[in-house]
Amino acid sequence: MQKLEIHAVAAAAVVLGISAAFLDWFSLNPNRLVSGQGLGFFESLGLVLGTLLLGSWVVILSIAAIRKSWSKYAYPVLFFVVLFEVIGGSGLAATRHLSGAGVLSRVSLSGGFWLSLLAVYLLYFVSTRKGHPFSSLVTMLGPLAVLAILASGWCDGLSVIVEFNAQRTRFVAELWRHLSIFGVSLAAATVIGIPLGIWISKGSKAARPILWFLGIVETVPSLALFGLLLVTLAAIRDLLPALGISAIGFLPAVIAITLYALLPIVQNTYTGIRSVANEICDAGFGVGMSRFQLLSNVELPLAAPAIVSGLRIAAIQAVGGTTVAALIGAGGLGFFILQGLGQAASDLILLGALSVTIMALVVNAFFQFIEDRLSPGQVAAA
Repeated sequence: MQKLEIHAVAAAAVVLGISAAFLDWFSLNPNRLVSGQGLGFFESLGLVLGTLLLGSWVVILSIAAIRKSWSKYAYPVLFFVVLFEVIGGSGLAATRHLSGAGVLSRVSLSGGFWLSLLAVYLLYFVSTRKGHPFSSLVTMLGPLAVLAILASGWCDGLSVIVEFNAQRTRFVAELWRHLSIFGVSLAAATVIGIPLGIWISKGSKAARPILWFLGIVETVPSLALFGLLLVTLAAIRDLLPALGISAIGFLPAVIAITLYALLPIVQNTYTGIRSVANEICDAGFGVGMSRFQLLSNVELPLAAPAIVSGLRIAAIQAVGGTTVAALIGAGGLGFFILQGLGQAASDLILLGALSVTIMALVVNAFFQFIEDRLSPGQVAAA
């Protein structure tokens, strides 16, 4: 049943990939603000690259239909092939189109590219499913391959990369702010959340109200929570000016994102420890273990995959939440999204949005890799 599901996803990727050939792939614009002429699939990529990309999708469809035991080994290889064709090939094709255009001309990505990129992601999903022989490897190498293509210079002709090169110094500064807020928030949530999850898992009557409260916090819109924190911190600053607390910027951003990150960490820690069988705990006590020894040597190792899963969810939430923090002067990659909206510059918006997306994929891949290493016995048929 699982094999059929994987093939169904691969077939869906093929349908999307081939459908992308019927949409505009590029838009050749006179400058960064004005929309220009749409270019079709073969007109954008050229006959050779376009044929190679369509041929790759046909090969994937054939493998999905054959459903042989070796098919699961072919999907990761074809994922990287199509990834390089779609992203790297588009970058090289964009440079070719700019060679005969004006100095201010830009090549923007259109619907065909984005639909094809969604198809590539579905193929990535097929290659990284639990139980796949190369799932951990592809999970880590997929985002790194994207970064390698972008760093190679192949994509310098794309408008969003032109925008990045023009904003390189500011981008590095905002990326560091984003990572700082993300890192401090996740560290704080981890230090608070794991001990709290352990405590409530030991039969504490506070388990239900704590999880209820964290669930309520999770449902509060980020802008509303930022607003509440601004008012609260401003009142504390006026009451105790010697503390030097700022009502905007780094501090309220870290507090808000930490609060959002607590629920998955506490919930998964609680669930992971509670799921350890009573017979295992009784055996530990039977050989003379203390409660602390049982926790550190038995319960936490067995609950580790669930805890890391909670950390992975919290980390992805923190990456996205830090983007919104730009609204309260905290900086981060959300700065480019706000600037792009203010200037009506879609490529500047994409610069921020794509950077956050890549960061989320890298963070997810990192924690997924650790989670897989901590649960080597979970093997499923691919």
